[in-house]
Amino acid sequence: MTSLRRSDVLFGAVLGAAYVSLLVSTAANLGFARDEGFYFTAADRYVRWLGELVDDPAEALRHENVDATWGHNSEHPPLMKTLFGLSHELFHEELGLFADHSTAYRFPAMLLAGLTIWLLYLMGTEAYGRAAGLAAAVAFGLAPRPFYHSHLACFDLPITAMVLSITYAYWKSLGTRRAGWYALLAGVLWGLGLLTKINALFVPATLLIHYVVVRTRGGALFPRVPRALLAMAILGPPIFVGLWPWLWHDTLPRIGSWIGFFRHHDYYTIEYLGITYFRPPFPLSYPWGMLLFTLPATTIFLVVQGAFLRGRALLPERLCARLGFGGKPDERRTDLLVLTSALVPILLIGNGRAPIFGGTKHFLPAVPFLALLAGAAFASVLEGARRALANRRRALGAATVSLWAALALPLARETAASHPFGLSHYNVVAGGTPGAADIGLCRQFWGFTTGSLTEWLSRVVRPGRGVQLHDTAVDSYRMFKRDGRLRADIRYAPTAAGADLALVHHEQHWAFLEYALWDTYRTAVPIKVLTHQGVPIVTVYGHLSAGGAAPPPRAPPP
Repeated sequence: MTSLRRSDVLFGAVLGAAYVSLLVSTAANLGFARDEGFYFTAADRYVRWLGELVDDPAEALRHENVDATWGHNSEHPPLMKTLFGLSHELFHEELGLFADHSTAYRFPAMLLAGLTIWLLYLMGTEAYGRAAGLAAAVAFGLAPRPFYHSHLACFDLPITAMVLSITYAYWKSLGTRRAGWYALLAGVLWGLGLLTKINALFVPATLLIHYVVVRTRGGALFPRVPRALLAMAILGPPIFVGLWPWLWHDTLPRIGSWIGFFRHHDYYTIEYLGITYFRPPFPLSYPWGMLLFTLPATTIFLVVQGAFLRGRALLPERLCARLGFGGKPDERRTDLLVLTSALVPILLIGNGRAPIFGGTKHFLPAVPFLALLAGAAFASVLEGARRALANRRRALGAATVSLWAALALPLARETAASHPFGLSHYNVVAGGTPGAADIGLCRQFWGFTTGSLTEWLSRVVRPGRGVQLHDTAVDSYRMFKRDGRLRADIRYAPTAAGADLALVHHEQHWAFLEYALWDTYRTAVPIKVLTHQGVPIVTVYGHLSAGGAAPPPRAPPP
């Protein structure tokens, strides 16, 4: 264990701030995920209600007005949507800090990504040393999928940050200074986590597993009553209900409805290893395979090494001694907590019944803990170099620089190459994006890649004409126009029959749509093909004349 200094806290904060700056600077060319459009709309509605609450509290608090506002998009809790709206109101409308509407909406999620980097550095430093903390922050921040999700006005990165925050507060409440305050913080954070996304429901179970295992193995230094878990039980529910106005009336039935929505969630389609799955049973290997194909290979190697080095936490101490694992676990059994927190989200999604349509996003809360394992492994490599070159200062300095470069440069290169096609990008294990296409991995979802075509569409579409944007939601289309990324007069056409041009977002289950467009436009020759590493991502059909105009397509037969 390493004692944290004020300089550690400050350095971690600088890392987080630098990451937020990177996200802001790379947001403008990233398209809007389908769900983002829904949340932009909900955010505006929630903020309008807050304004009404200030101006006329009695009117705003009427039962029908509360339900009319907060019943919108009530399948998800309101915390992040409210923050999206407040951020837009403050940083775009009032202060003009962001020129784009969308970046102002997205900013709260970016801040939470910065918080994740900060906490990873702090927890990694205290648990495994400063090199481990820095390596963990690098491993998470420079991974294509987390980097993509960190930009979005969605909930997957925020709940990842909340899960890490709750776990960190719980960990700090176990026999450290200010343990009571950290326990209270864990309770508050769990309430806020519940207000972020339903994943937070599973955090107490993860922490309870850790607590019970340690106590049964003779963890005498652990308090008899798990103060953090007690604080979560006391503080979490009232925070959850009190800050979600939709739950102020018919509280228990609506909580049941919220949980029921996810228990009976629609099974959207997704391709995995050449098969499109649209109902269970799903392959148990799915989350493991997606981690194998999407995390940078360097990170995967370090995670495996870290799991081996720290995996003794899952074994009885006598067996560890027989197997030759040296040393004793720390008093807080940090390795067990990290491993459990990494495994639970993966196992929940990999149970064969849970929906897998989200790629890696549904088990994203596992990735910070995988990054901690990678950081611990990297620190052990540095320590090995230090011991081997203890009497050769120059060689040790060169080896240290080389090892850090071997970690950071490939990760930075791969993450940069993935942007703005985050969900379409795959690592060298999959053979890159071309190899992933060959073995049948999903190329995208949510229709976000339309953002890479808006400049071209604004150039070629005739004034006042429509474009069929396929999987891009109408609310996302409106945000393209609000931001000035799509020409204001271009109409949203619900079908190709009413459009000059039509897009196909390539996914296996949409193949029939491309054939239909051949008939509609009387040609199988596309106007444009958007690619990532040579793999078609979006294909555009229509008929452009020399002047850039497209004649009306043929109407479908009756």
